[in-house]
Amino acid sequence: MTLGTALAAEFDRRQRRNPRYSLRAFAKSLGVSHSAISRLHRHERRPSDRTIAVLGARLGWTSARVAAAQHRERVDRLRALAAAPGFTADARWIASRTAMSLDDVQVALQEALRTGALTMPAADRWRVEA
Repeated sequence: MTLGTALAAEFDRRQRRNPRYSLRAFAKSLGVSHSAISRLHRHERRPSDRTIAVLGARLGWTSARVAAAQHRERVDRLRALAAAPGFTADARWIASRTAMSLDDVQVALQEALRTGALTMPAADRWRVEA
C-alpha cells in the first residue's frame, strides 16, 4: 500500500466517524499542510523516505510497515523514471534523479526485476511492465 492510499484510507475512516471531519483537520492532526496531504493522496507528489517515516509514525505504523512503504516508494520511483522520456539506464544517473542512494537504486532495481515490474530487453533499454 502506498502512502497516498494509506492516507486516503485513514482519512475516510475518520470521516465515517465524523462526517464533518475535513482534510484540513486531518492534515493538522498529522502536522503537515492540507495541500501536501492532498498532493500525496492524489499521487501528484512522491513522498521521500523521511516523509514516509514521519507520517507513518504519526499514523501509528510499525517500523516494518514504514520500511515496506519506503521500499515500495523506491520501486515506484524507479518505474516512473524508467517510463519517462530521456531515461538513461544507469544506476548513478537514476540515483541523481530520484534522491535515492546508489544502494537503494540497486535494491529497488532487483526487486522490480524479481517481481516483473521492469524487464531489461537490453542493458541500455528497460521496459516498465503493467
